[in-house]
Amino acid sequence: MTRYIAAALLIIAGCINTIRFPPDLNVWTWESADTGWWGEDRTTDPTRPNNNDPAFVRIERVFGGCDQVDEPGLSYQIITNAWTGGAVLDILRSTDSRRESHELRLIDLDPAGTWEWLAVGPLATNTPEGEFQPEVNTVFDCEADDGLLAFAIRLRNPSGETEHCVTWGDGPGVPIVELDTLLRAEDERLVALGGCQVIEI
Repeated sequence: MTRYIAAALLIIAGCINTIRFPPDLNVWTWESADTGWWGEDRTTDPTRPNNNDPAFVRIERVFGGCDQVDEPGLSYQIITNAWTGGAVLDILRSTDSRRESHELRLIDLDPAGTWEWLAVGPLATNTPEGEFQPEVNTVFDCEADDGLLAFAIRLRNPSGETEHCVTWGDGPGVPIVELDTLLRAEDERLVALGGCQVIEI
């Protein structure tokens, strides 16, 4: 009987581990310097008007990338400082200016409205052009396009307006500026926000 009870406890413990929040801290790849996990102010940077106003929806943490072992594909997840109106991942390749956009899905949220957890992927990689489907797969290849891709995540507030944007690249020659310019041309809110915030992942 003791053996069965021990086995049951192990199963329960395993189930709990699969749904914990937030994810293990060792998988974070970027954390905002603007605010801490619980929203405390860390800076008074006047160049970013949304840094010091808790009314603004912001991306607090970004993690992800290409995973060819556990869940093969391209995946990114974010944690925000409040409820949002959704987010979109944009990817641009430097060699041919190929661009994709993928909506993030809601994973979980705080009932009190202090954070949301959003994700995209795993996106199956190296998909033929004719089979490309947003939020399902990507034509980009984790190995062949390594060092050639620029990324941006645009976060919307509950009213549907862009409120924050972060951008990064996976190599020294990636078209971060080109992607930021394209997004500003499409979204006037980004111009008012000063463009996308460059981060390192």
